[in-house]
Amino acid sequence: MANLSSDASESISETFALQYDIAARANMHEVDAALSSIPANQRLRSSGALALRGVKALLQGNPDAGVALLQRAIDHDTSASRFYLVEILTPVLISRGEWEQAAELLDSTVGAPPQITPALDALRAVISARQGRDDESREISACAFEAASAIEDPLLLARVTQRMSIAAFYRQEFGEAHERGMEAARAHESLQSYRSAALAYSVIYNIAFTYNGDLTMARYYAERISLNAKRGGDQAMHTYGLVSQFHIAAESGERRRIGSIRSRLLAVQRHEQLQERSAFVLSEILMAGWAGTFDIARKSLLVLRDESSHLRNMRALCDGLLAVVAAAEWQLDDARTLARRTISASTQRSGHEAQFETRARVIARYLASAACFITGDNFRGTRALSRSFDPDGRLTASLSVNGVAEDMLPTVMRGYGLFINAAFESARRRRPAFGLTPAELEILKRLPSGDTFASIANARGTSRRTVERQVDTLYAKLGARNRTDAINKARDLRLLL
Repeated sequence: MANLSSDASESISETFALQYDIAARANMHEVDAALSSIPANQRLRSSGALALRGVKALLQGNPDAGVALLQRAIDHDTSASRFYLVEILTPVLISRGEWEQAAELLDSTVGAPPQITPALDALRAVISARQGRDDESREISACAFEAASAIEDPLLLARVTQRMSIAAFYRQEFGEAHERGMEAARAHESLQSYRSAALAYSVIYNIAFTYNGDLTMARYYAERISLNAKRGGDQAMHTYGLVSQFHIAAESGERRRIGSIRSRLLAVQRHEQLQERSAFVLSEILMAGWAGTFDIARKSLLVLRDESSHLRNMRALCDGLLAVVAAAEWQLDDARTLARRTISASTQRSGHEAQFETRARVIARYLASAACFITGDNFRGTRALSRSFDPDGRLTASLSVNGVAEDMLPTVMRGYGLFINAAFESARRRRPAFGLTPAELEILKRLPSGDTFASIANARGTSRRTVERQVDTLYAKLGARNRTDAINKARDLRLLL
């Protein structure tokens, strides 16, 4: 890390100040115009030019190149400009989950000019919140906001407010996060800082979708993400907004909307980070399940699980879906192994767990329970949704040996309900009938109700003697001694539910 003298940290050049302002606003047409005004030889070594090139790479959906260019600018700058470069790079590192690198970079900014200190402190509040130091995060946020308010710089105040929203989100103070996020989004829109507006809406979107389950508002915020990203020429955030809309439609089972959104998404060049790719692939997997093409779902799930190996709850979600897929294809050993593994993994809360991580864990457990019911392990399936895991009993009430009552599920889980019901139907078709004819299967289904052979014959329009002969045959095929034994064996074999 470079060391700055006290003289160096006092001011920045007018040229760099202009370049920083453009980089912070991050509108593609402004970035391109600024770069075109810089002589070619300076674009390779000027810290301001490197920052603009880095931001352009981010807007084009190339975060690796963007981070490398910004880091290069920081490493070669020992003036006060370096503090401003750190302020641009650090939130990018945070968005990539590179928390240690972000914290280390912020630690190098002691003695920053007061004009940039509130923005840097707001980033410290985000890191403190992510590390579970909530009181510290609140205190830093309040001080950063007070300092920013005293400086006549609307863009600085908007950036600080946006980071306060993110810090509140990680503290799971969703009301505060929503309020600050809306303030920041509106401020950035009025300042025509469209990338930052899209980022602010992304926090509010996650609150509406994951925490509140408010699909109407979540869809609105996802649309605002796309709109602002398109205004600013941010291809990566535009993709994120479209993927978010696609994901809402998939997880809530909106068959009518999902096709049109998918067409729009496939019509643009996609620039995906792991989070966006995961949401897109997961949505495609759900659609494959609805269509009964579980072989396609399985292949995509195996790839997604490997890509998400460092995310415990996402991996558990993949395993839960794979358990349902295996049950749908009547691969009982695989289904039971995957279901047990998912139940074990979803039991473990991973420290200071964000709301979206909790949601993935809950859905994973529900899927594992469903796989148990499909394969006949009803005891394990019921136990998986115990009161400790499903306190209000809503999930338990929605699931039975016959499938999912989709209207009883939270709206944002109905896509999974459709997936599970398609798996139940697939399993019924694949389940061995042990040589029973359609007529024998129909008679078998009437035995638990206590119908006499005469009433069965009457309902089927045949003779009692024919029914007696068919019953004797199905008893022999099942190895049953009598009606009760036949019913019990049929239930064990999942011929009766």
